Amino acid sequence: MTINFNNGFDDFYFIEKDLDANIVKFPDQEVQAVKWASEKEILKLLDEKNL
Repeated sequence: MTINFNNGFDDFYFIEKDLDANIVKFPDQEVQAVKWASEKEILKLLDEKNL
């Protein structure tokens, strides 16, 4: 999912799989922050932002 705003955009990826967070790599030049969240937390955030 992509959220656009005046000065750029945010991409959100939803993965439904058990992962070891220590083995997932993100390019520093492209990723500002990563947050692991449960499905319940994600749905709550989407509801709060009216997305």
